[in-house]
Amino acid sequence: SFGIDSTPYLMQIVQFLSDGLDQLEETVEHLETTNADAKAFVAQSLRLNHRQQKILMDMIDNPNLTIDVGTYADTLSVAVSTARSDLDQLMSMGYCFTEYQGKKQVFWPRSNLGEILAQQ
Repeated sequence: SFGIDSTPYLMQIVQFLSDGLDQLEETVEHLETTNADAKAFVAQSLRLNHRQQKILMDMIDNPNLTIDVGTYADTLSVAVSTARSDLDQLMSMGYCFTEYQGKKQVFWPRSNLGEILAQQ
């Protein structure tokens, strides 16, 4: 006569949300720590020049970043041959992937780039 008591259902939903937020906080903290460690490694690496360090830090901050040789050369004011050499070296180190899209060679970071760099 008083309707359906949905309090237990709502309590369970609130608990699910709370658990989800806790897991999300842990994930974000892990990513922040991993990315900070990765950036510290990049900044201290003697194998990388300053241009490569900059692009790797940009790739850590933006895992969806894609860059082609021409854009890299224009952004950093270097010759196309230097840009290609820098990016090819990053690819050979295993930090990014490449493919040709038409006549452009495009590079993008590995999905776990921060983790790879943080472990080195």
